[in-house]
This record gives sequence, C-alpha cells and structure tokens, in this order.
Amino acid sequence: VIMNIVTKTINSKKIYIFEGHNEAPLPWLRIKKDLDSSPALITFDHHTDTHLAFLGEITKKYDPTGLGFDFSTQCLYADKMCANIKNENDVLKSLFKLKNDEHIDFSIRVGIISHAYIISNQTNPMFVTTSEEEQQWLEEKRKPENLISNTFKTPRPVGKTYKMPKNRMIQLDHKHFDDKNICSVKTIRDNALSDFNLGYRIEEIKRINASIFNVNYDVLENFILDIDLDYFTTLNSIVITDCNMFYKLIKRSKGITIAKESWFVNHCKLKNEEIDSDILLKHVLQHIKNATN
Repeated sequence: VIMNIVTKTINSKKIYIFEGHNEAPLPWLRIKKDLDSSPALITFDHHTDTHLAFLGEITKKYDPTGLGFDFSTQCLYADKMCANIKNENDVLKSLFKLKNDEHIDFSIRVGIISHAYIISNQTNPMFVTTSEEEQQWLEEKRKPENLISNTFKTPRPVGKTYKMPKNRMIQLDHKHFDDKNICSVKTIRDNALSDFNLGYRIEEIKRINASIFNVNYDVLENFILDIDLDYFTTLNSIVITDCNMFYKLIKRSKGITIAKESWFVNHCKLKNEEIDSDILLKHVLQHIKNATN
C-alpha cells in the first residue's frame, strides 16, 4: 500500500515512517519546506538505490522490446518527466510511477535535495566515488607487470582530490574493512552503526566535501537522515551501544525518514537472524529517543 506515511515527533525531532522507499520524496519535500535551501541526503541502505528517475516507466513506454537505448536519451526523458513537477501534489502523483530505487535521482532532479551520500551494504566498484589519487594508484596496481610480479606494495593513498559525480550521488565503499583485514560478511554487517564504521564514513565525507565544495562546508549543517531498514541484516547491527557517530547524525539532522521495506528486510537479512521490519523499527526509534534525550 502506497502513501501511508506516519509522522512522529521524538524530543522535537520530526520522523516520517513509510513502507516503500519510493515514497521518500514526499516527506523529504515536507522537511525541505522549513529550510532556507535544499538539504543534502545521508542515506543508509542495503542497496545503492541510484537508478535514474522513472527508469522503469521510461523503459516500459519507450523500449517495450527491451533492446535498450543509450543513457543520455534516458536522461532526456527523465528530465522531461521531472520538468513540470512544481508542488507537493505533483510529487505525490509522481510517486506512483517511481520504483523504490529511483527516488534519490528524482529528488535531486526536481530540487528537493541537493546531493546524496550513500552508505550501503552493496557497492559497485565502478560507481564508488574515488579520488584522483586513488584512481592513479588503482591504475598502477592493475598494470599487467604489477599483477604478474605481485611486487606492488605501495599503500593506498588517502583521497584528497574529488569531483562531484554527474548524478550528484556520492557512493562510499568498504575499504576501511579491507584495511583491517575484516572480510567476514557478518562482522561487516554487525558494524553497520559502529563508531569504527561511521567514524570512517564521516571523515571520508569531510575530505570529499573539502575538495568538491570547500573546507568550510559542513554537510551536517543541512541534511536529512534517511534509513532503509534493510540496511540492518543482523540483530547485532541494530542492538549496539558503540554508536556515538550515529547519534551525532540523528541529533544534527533536519529530519529523519525511515523506509520499512518489509519484504527486503526479510530477503536481505543474514541466515538465522531473528529480525523483521517491526523489530528493527522499534530499535531505530529507541536510538532516536536515546540520541535526542
């Protein structure tokens, strides 16, 4: 069922709860109305949710054979479909045409949010936001002579020079786990909200922002915190006390949106984990209460 958005206020922090992530643009717009400028988005999700706005609708309408057509043409259609969206009613009508991985691009195109930082369990190395220094390092590391000899020992550089991705979605990877030789999926997922994980993310966001914007730009001054409950795939990931960074994000956010995504929670949780969206929601709301007390 679409458009069953529940609004809660916990210690003056406004929270919007809904089932499908494609419903998020409406509460994001409501949060934005009280702000001087479009906020950024920091989103926690199992998936990256970076698909083009209305991609499913565009494909159905203009590519019924499924043979595909080029991305620049898809973008033109997306811009055309976004051009006449001026108010809340227009946004509401659009949500019925959005799939649950097209909402971020839609919201950027219509000016609800300015850009997004994506913290996800799944990542695609092709689309992760990397610095020019890291790109050069990866090119050197992948040279045939270095792959064959296995003598390339240069450590990965700390990124300093970044460009804003064309779609204005900054995707973060898991290299801090690699650096610590943490390769167990359960351990990584248990760290979903840990200070080790989020402390690294926030520092990386600061470095990226210093390069793309300027050293004085602080995204935490104007952002929406967005949580898809399928980000939590273990009970340990949500039942955690080592989460000061998460509490900082809660406190400083202009508003919080929570997508229950009940089917994906059940589908994405690790084997033998006794969790569902209701259990996870209860814990998230308790964290918000703790953080804002």
